[in-house]
Amino acid sequence: MSSSVIAFPKCSVGTVSISIDIGPACDEAQSVCLELLDRFNKRAIAATWALENPGNAGLTRQITHGRPGHEIAILAATDDWIDPQSRGEIAQRIVRPIRRAAEHGLVISSIAVLGRWRPRHVDLLTKHGMTVLRGGQHHTAGRIEPICYGMWHVPVAVHLRGGGWFANHAQLRLARTTVALAMRDCGCCHMRIDAASLAKGDAAGALRTVDRLLRDLAQVRDAGQIVIETLRDTAARLAPRRTVPAARSILRAA
Repeated sequence: MSSSVIAFPKCSVGTVSISIDIGPACDEAQSVCLELLDRFNKRAIAATWALENPGNAGLTRQITHGRPGHEIAILAATDDWIDPQSRGEIAQRIVRPIRRAAEHGLVISSIAVLGRWRPRHVDLLTKHGMTVLRGGQHHTAGRIEPICYGMWHVPVAVHLRGGGWFANHAQLRLARTTVALAMRDCGCCHMRIDAASLAKGDAAGALRTVDRLLRDLAQVRDAGQIVIETLRDTAARLAPRRTVPAARSILRAA
């Protein structure tokens, strides 16, 4: 007899993923989102775009029709959504938007959380195809860890928010340092961009900072030193694969 063994693939190089959180749309945020999309497309970098209601967003169509293979995710904008009073709360905030998105041909498999999370009613999330929960704060020292079979928690290593010159410079320096560590250790790094925050501050300066970061990422990616992926790609790469050892005869050699 033989038994199956779960094998988790190891990275030969570091990996980077980026999510862009898009809250309730305003004119300024919408403009910044389009500018971000243009910059990501020019560098051929795919990202995970998190919206509260992706099925009804005009921006969703522009993201999914662009290149190169962007992902649409659900944005859970409140801190307590993952610790609701009932399973009905999950159905209201997550399942219904997923179904509405499906009506528009969108397959949702990632949830972006802003605050703390608690692994309750996870079975309901996995039932509806969720494979990644992106946390809003550091947990487990920045490691990607399984929540349950087939579902992963991805912590945020770097936040890119709006601000003046000093804030933009500090965030870019932190992002570059974090990417360098991921390259050195063949580790994983997830960055979160807050589109609404970028729009409220020095939007032009913040966009230049993002563009410099994307330029750096494209250079090391093209040199084969790092892989850039969406959250959906991360889940697919980490999905356990069952291997069956070769059967051995129970009969002794004559």
